[in-house]
Amino acid sequence: MPGHVLYVEDDDAVRHLYADALREAGLIVHEERFAGHALDVLTRHLPDVILLDLGMPAGLMSGIEMLVRLRDIPEWAQIPVVVFSGLSDVVNPDIMARLNVSNVLSKTSIPGDELARLIGTILQRPGGGTGKAG
Repeated sequence: MPGHVLYVEDDDAVRHLYADALREAGLIVHEERFAGHALDVLTRHLPDVILLDLGMPAGLMSGIEMLVRLRDIPEWAQIPVVVFSGLSDVVNPDIMARLNVSNVLSKTSIPGDELARLIGTILQRPGGGTGKAG
């Protein structure tokens, strides 16, 4: 059964590029432009992995705020999260560890097929996906 990925990214071109690469690898991808909308999706459908950009437009929920909310809700707390952001080089590793982030990647330096392989590896780990997608 293919893994389900919730991809949260406000840049349409970047989101479409990587979402297409994930789909080509056989993953089912639900795209959301904003973190607040992604939280609404989580109330209806639990993905196996969340791919999350940290930087969102001013005045909207940031990726970090979404991570904090995710980890505060027991049903969502164990969903693996891959931070995939142009801000990855300024991310505090201690904060990411406390928020149980699986990986922190720079979206400016990873090809789509490599990202898909990483997501596949996360899904194959014991407890890697929530097991509730579908």
